[in-house]
Amino acid sequence: FSLLLDEITALFQKLTMPRFSRRSLFDEVDDTSSPQQNDNPKTVFHKNKRPQLTCLSPDALSVNLVHNNCIETHSLPLRGTVDEGESFDNPASKAALVRTSLSTILDEEEWVELMCVEGDSMPKREFRDGDLWTVLPLLCLYSRHSIYLVKIGYPNTNDFTEEDVIEGSIMELTQPFQRQLLECGEGAKVVRVRPAPFRRLGFAISCPSGSIAALISYANGTNESNLFIHHGGTRNVTKPLENLSNQHDGGNVLEEETQEFADFHFGQSNASSLLVTLSIHLLKSNGEVWGASPILFDGSMVPTSEYQASCDTLDGIYTESFDESRRRQSHAGEFFMKQAFVEMHQQSNLQSSHHIAVLHAGDSNRSTLWPVQLQGPLFTLNNEESTATSIEPFFSRDLVGIVITSTTGIDFCALAPTALLPRFAYEEMGDHLDAQLQSLCWVVEHVSLEGSNTSTCRLMRDPVIDTMVHCITDRGVMALTTHALRQASSQMMKGASKGRVISGAAPPTKAWMAVELSQHSDIFVSGAVVSGAANLGHILIVFLSSGELTAVNLTETRVRFESKHLLEQERTNNSEVHNASAVKALRTMEATPAFHEQLEGIWGKIEEGLLGMSKITGSSTKTEDIDAGLLATALNIKQHCEQNVIVHLKYMKEMQNIRLKEMKKIITGQMEQLKSVQESLKESESRLEASHAKLKVSEEKSKFLAERSEGILQACSDLRPSLSKADIDYFGLIKKIDARCSVWESEVGTLKTEARSYNRAPSFQMTSTEVNHIHTLLKQQNELISNTKSQVKDTEDALKVLVNDSGIITKEPEFEHSNFSQGGE
Repeated sequence: FSLLLDEITALFQKLTMPRFSRRSLFDEVDDTSSPQQNDNPKTVFHKNKRPQLTCLSPDALSVNLVHNNCIETHSLPLRGTVDEGESFDNPASKAALVRTSLSTILDEEEWVELMCVEGDSMPKREFRDGDLWTVLPLLCLYSRHSIYLVKIGYPNTNDFTEEDVIEGSIMELTQPFQRQLLECGEGAKVVRVRPAPFRRLGFAISCPSGSIAALISYANGTNESNLFIHHGGTRNVTKPLENLSNQHDGGNVLEEETQEFADFHFGQSNASSLLVTLSIHLLKSNGEVWGASPILFDGSMVPTSEYQASCDTLDGIYTESFDESRRRQSHAGEFFMKQAFVEMHQQSNLQSSHHIAVLHAGDSNRSTLWPVQLQGPLFTLNNEESTATSIEPFFSRDLVGIVITSTTGIDFCALAPTALLPRFAYEEMGDHLDAQLQSLCWVVEHVSLEGSNTSTCRLMRDPVIDTMVHCITDRGVMALTTHALRQASSQMMKGASKGRVISGAAPPTKAWMAVELSQHSDIFVSGAVVSGAANLGHILIVFLSSGELTAVNLTETRVRFESKHLLEQERTNNSEVHNASAVKALRTMEATPAFHEQLEGIWGKIEEGLLGMSKITGSSTKTEDIDAGLLATALNIKQHCEQNVIVHLKYMKEMQNIRLKEMKKIITGQMEQLKSVQESLKESESRLEASHAKLKVSEEKSKFLAERSEGILQACSDLRPSLSKADIDYFGLIKKIDARCSVWESEVGTLKTEARSYNRAPSFQMTSTEVNHIHTLLKQQNELISNTKSQVKDTEDALKVLVNDSGIITKEPEFEHSNFSQGGE
């Protein structure tokens, strides 16, 4: 039966065999035990040994990569990954492949990472030299010594087909941190660059396009690092964190390599989402995690509900906390929030749904320019020999989840959402706020992956499954799922101590290889991305150093792994039951002595009886010669033979009959078992035939469903509204008019205010004498007006007579009964 299961499993794998071979790295870790050590020898730590030269577009319908000093943009699905006649409408770009050369502008460097820093997911179009160009999402490409923002576009013509390769052009190339890198010294090193929090990535805030943050280390022989941020809206560069080593070491610069900052990321959580997004987590090589808040980009937009919830949280801490230092911190944070964010369209009477960040860089008195204080350490990895390499956010319900890779494995950690509040360098010396962080941070789980080197591993969150993270190594991509953070959330909020590993009945952490390369191959993984677009499904796109781009269906891979795991578990359970029954039968058989051992004692007694009879020997005695002595002797021998030989022989015969009956029962039972096995085999064969039939039916139904899905997708794409160029121009004109109207709104409001002030009736207080004088003046004015009217009337009469006499104007016709009179001159 187990062989039959193996055949079924092999048949299933053959029917659904992916491009690359896969194997399970499932390693169930005991939460209560100490972290497991990797059996492999400790490797030398090299930061970012393998680069991440791929990134998705904001709409997840195209992938960008760097190959041969060119940036290639491939539309999804990849060519050759769909059947003939099957097509998908990709609104991001009409071209299947856009290749943009960097050699004409940039020298070939050892690029570290390519990322998309475009906040808007809609494609843009611009006019250039009178032609309409399609502009691709803004990209950021950096090496260890330079950072570039690249704007790529191509002419929007209908001359090319989906099979053509379009040559793109670099429309704009900037180095946002060029001056800062020069100030840090010739040997300054870019540790890590991160895109700003965007709404499409799950953050509570939406930053302008081109906003990035960079962690840069000095070249003066120390481990001093600075955090710079580039504001995409204003294109200004600020330094919210400087001299990080001096901040957390009290001014003593450390010279060990293990004290370097290796990575950072922006916080993410469902609870207090805006406060968490304003914070960053910095990872040191020795496993310490530090934090800082607030880190804000100019021009960032946040929903008013999120802004109000964050202000209410800070106000609640200020009201309910008994710690004066905590009250001062929350009060300063609320003051910062109210000065940093302003309501959009303040002049309108309607309530705005968003707030926008306005930093006012020229105003030195605002709280937005207060220096940010480094906080921590939040926690430290337990293993002192490990070297931490990277840090990424991880979903943890109402907590702030963090996943860290090191040379000994992967650690999942969690923080309370109010652990990192806005904190500035103007705090008092007696405020021990770092000590309060110890009860708000936890190490939840440590996972050690056998056969996988996590020191050069890059982490990537899954956009579809929030409990999954992907580990990208040079030999492949491994998917890892865990529910430990989700289940431990409620436990940690009850007051777990710092550094404690939370135990619980969470499902075991599972890991499997989605893509695996041979250990002896010269090809390695240069990057990978995961797309969760509705028309593509849950797919993993892997870019190899050879230039090959491959798509793997993660849903299919996960189902295959789960099915294989269930089959192995069922086979293990069956083998355990079979082994238990076999052991029980073996123990029963071992408890029963062997038949020859049971007969050994009886044979000894028979042998003794026969030896006693051998003492009487001689020839036969005739009957007439028998006397009393001989008869007594014969009777004695007969009695001796019956007692010492015949009785034991009868007992041996009975034992033989009993054993024979037992053997017959055993044989009968084995025949019945054999018969049942044969019946099970026949039933399994019938099930296998039924499975083959169902498989054929499923294949036919899958083709039918694929055709229906294609039809539904085409119908949905047909239902999508399309705009002509005239419509786009018309709506653009409306936007311009709206912008002009918004500019004049403030002027109109000012004019309204002035008009209301002018409309007010003046109030005077006069004496009776002044009133009498006024009345006298009015009477005199009336007399003057009457005299003037009489003079004007006399003048008019004289003028009429003069005009009539001179003949300048003839007499006007008169009207009689509404008819013209025919007389008169």
